[in-house]
Parts: sequence; C-alpha cells; structure tokens
Amino acid sequence: MYESDLTKFMRDLFRKKPYLAEAQREARAIWWDKKVDFGELKRMQESRVPVRGYVYYPLIKSQGDCSSAEPAAPGAAET
Repeated sequence: MYESDLTKFMRDLFRKKPYLAEAQREARAIWWDKKVDFGELKRMQESRVPVRGYVYYPLIKSQGDCSSAEPAAPGAAET
C-alpha cells in the first residue's frame, strides 16, 4: 500500500514525540473549541460600521453640510 512522504514523516514524528498529540489538542482548544454566545455575536454584527471601499481618497466636504462627504476624484485638489 502506498504511503506519501508526508504521512511517513507525520507517523515517525508522532512516534518519536508522543506528547505532540496532546499539545495539538490543547492548541486546538485555544482557538477552535469555544462555546458561542449568540447574543454577543448578534450584538457585534448589528454594531458593525460600514467602511468605504477605498479609504485612501480624501473626502471633499460640501459647502453647507460637513456630514455629507463624497470621495474625491483621483488627482483632484483637496479644499
């Protein structure tokens, strides 16, 4: 039966260092095995603020209202 070099390496590694299996489970628990608080998840999703597509263009403010701003055209002078 064919075994890839990677499979042979992993089997040999776990044979030489059996503690790696437990360390692997512990590391996985840090990042993945979490209980999800769906109320907190919903609150975070509802409180997201939309981001402009390309944030590096300076904003040109209109004369009367500073709250409505349009992105400047590339190469346009900022006032």
